Amino acid sequence: MRQGDSILYAIKQMIYNDYKMGEKIPTEAELEKMFGVGRSTIRENLKVLSAMGLIERRNKGTFITDNTRGCLIEPFNMIVSLRKDNFQYLQELREILEINIIVLAMERITPEDIRVLERLHWEMQNPDFTSEYFLQHDAAFHNAIAQATGNDILIELLSAVRWVIMQNMKKASMDPAIQRITIQEHRNIIDALKEKNLTSGLSYMKSHLKTSQKIHVHASEQECGEDFDKVENGDAVSNVFPLALIKNSTP
Repeated sequence: MRQGDSILYAIKQMIYNDYKMGEKIPTEAELEKMFGVGRSTIRENLKVLSAMGLIERRNKGTFITDNTRGCLIEPFNMIVSLRKDNFQYLQELREILEINIIVLAMERITPEDIRVLERLHWEMQNPDFTSEYFLQHDAAFHNAIAQATGNDILIELLSAVRWVIMQNMKKASMDPAIQRITIQEHRNIIDALKEKNLTSGLSYMKSHLKTSQKIHVHASEQECGEDFDKVENGDAVSNVFPLALIKNSTP
């Protein structure tokens, strides 16, 4: 291991073990004495940690970031950019997350969470929405369900996955028929959450994910100049119920 690599690891371990989000870390001069290396080595490693989003420079010093939102976007974006096949795998990850998120949301959702979903559902019915704006609201709807779980890691993970997917579809146009189906499926999901009906919620979410597949296929065809009606859609969500099936089978 190179000296620079070992110092980077040591500083990260120091941060993880001794500091919390928002706290100030030692100065460059203090880190220089702690690790017995030159100021330039410390400075370069702090730049790496800053690029990773772990720390941030402020007027009063260097602090552990207290805002992790978006920290997963760039890794997912890089994975998809370097190998286009990974886009399909990213969609499969999204499907696994969405199915299991509905389980936790069913247990933890509040009246305020329902009001947020109702508002987003109402806004999506705006006939003047562009395809891009509709897709943004679709993502916001699913992120709101994740918010209802209260699990910050799930929230951040789903948000990052959906953002990268949406960026790869930003030039897509929405088939009006699929748009209407999406709105109705959102209505079904809201009703199931309001009724705390897990069986219906899982069924509606699975159906909705199939609709989302059609949107993704449509977007891909537009880029390739193919005819939407000639493509057959597989069932990519039939086996993404690891947590949901276990909990749903509990009496």
